Amino acid sequence: MAKRIVTKIGNIFCAEIDGKYANIDGKYKVYFQYIANDMSQLNSSVIRVFKRRYPLDANPKMDDIVMNEVAFYAHTVLRAGIDVGAWYKVGKSDNLGLDSLRNVWFGDVTYLGNPNFRVDYSKFNTQDNWWVWHVNEERIYLGQLRNIKKFEESDHPTIEPGAVFSYIGIIEWIEFGYMKTAIGEYDGIKKIPLEDVHSYTKLKAMSSEDVAYFHFVGKKAVAIVIVTPKGKVHLDKNHPTSVEFKMFEGDFGDINWDDDQFITPEEFSEVWGDHKW
Repeated sequence: MAKRIVTKIGNIFCAEIDGKYANIDGKYKVYFQYIANDMSQLNSSVIRVFKRRYPLDANPKMDDIVMNEVAFYAHTVLRAGIDVGAWYKVGKSDNLGLDSLRNVWFGDVTYLGNPNFRVDYSKFNTQDNWWVWHVNEERIYLGQLRNIKKFEESDHPTIEPGAVFSYIGIIEWIEFGYMKTAIGEYDGIKKIPLEDVHSYTKLKAMSSEDVAYFHFVGKKAVAIVIVTPKGKVHLDKNHPTSVEFKMFEGDFGDINWDDDQFITPEEFSEVWGDHKW
């Protein structure tokens, strides 16, 4: 019988990440800490994930790990990640960083208690369709002007997506700086890739048969192939325009990419083909 792993607040976990999409060689590991349960969000586990990457053979002290800069805070189900081997427990620290947690807002879309009501995603950037909250505190509906003012005048008027995410989403967030799923919150909280992460996507035109294939490094596109009925158009930083097309000048997060729009580096290379300038 497998040994039962007990999780307690303060526990530190390690996730081993494939370095395929970052500008590094081989795998690395990242640590996170279980710091609270949030009664305001299904009594789920709240974690803080640290930015620093460690080589696989590193053995840092627990109290040193928790002194690192935090990459993000999130809600998740620890047991599910343990059961599938997405992460494993390595130790514990009594330093929970609760002073910093008190400054973190979590946000979620609101359906106003009516399952048939759908929020207007176009309003996310003005943040007036959000519920926001601190861990274990009452939620604030930002559709009320006085509450928007209260939120904007707080010390840290920024929010983390507040849903309870699976281990898949958490690992993606660690590896890429974002989750691949097109959650509604990403229309307000933009997907922001890590600076050295390579992202590959495709996007079909709304009004034609054209399909664009993108290679991003960090926030910016570095190469694009547009497949049209007439053939392929190749663009990159040194060749940013053609007769009909030009390089995408926005940020990666300006598009709320969904799972089925992500492709592998191999798929992008296959579409790019043997094109030479």
